[in-house]
Amino acid sequence: ADMVCLHSREEEWRLRRGMGVKAPGTIVPCPIKEKEAEPEAERFHGYTKKPYALFLGDAGNPRKNVERLIQAVRGLDVELLVGGMVSETETGQRVRRQADTAPNVHLIGLVSEGEKAFLLGNATVFVLPSLTEVIGLAAMEAGLAGATIVITSNGGPVDYLGAHAYYVNPHSISDIRDKIQRALHAPLTASSHLRNTFSVEATGKSLEACYRECVGF
Repeated sequence: ADMVCLHSREEEWRLRRGMGVKAPGTIVPCPIKEKEAEPEAERFHGYTKKPYALFLGDAGNPRKNVERLIQAVRGLDVELLVGGMVSETETGQRVRRQADTAPNVHLIGLVSEGEKAFLLGNATVFVLPSLTEVIGLAAMEAGLAGATIVITSNGGPVDYLGAHAYYVNPHSISDIRDKIQRALHAPLTASSHLRNTFSVEATGKSLEACYRECVGF
């Protein structure tokens, strides 16, 4: 390739280090779009009355680190809503068992795009403590909707969020717990930063510049 378009510096590092790619690379951020919310679904009633933290993704995927997340929120004065599938893995089975014994953890299952937008727009904290994330798109959407983001320090999220999020060591339950508590007591706002920097228009200009450099005009 004459040019490689990448979503983050982490992605660039992995491509060079892991695959030996030597072509010039340029960062073309992923665009982040606001979503239209549906009214609150009846099945969420009771879960969203108190401040709640939200996770969206496959809770049965070991990389998503939901086991440690559940352990981190035990005893905290916050509800944790875990949206999305819980795949039938050993990790998924453990997540289900842990959620059954944690009164403030609720597995809410798959959500529609409208339900997702509602949950993102009303969450106090969005938590994504994955072992690594290329971007963490759901977290960016949550930040755009106004939630304080608690996210893994591993991967590309720092390229998108900078100082507008709390970063966790995904292997440390105590660090995940501490950052959630900080997010509850000292919220961070990422919405203006994300809206201004990662709109379709802004990221489109980055992609255009990449193409222009590649073809030489």
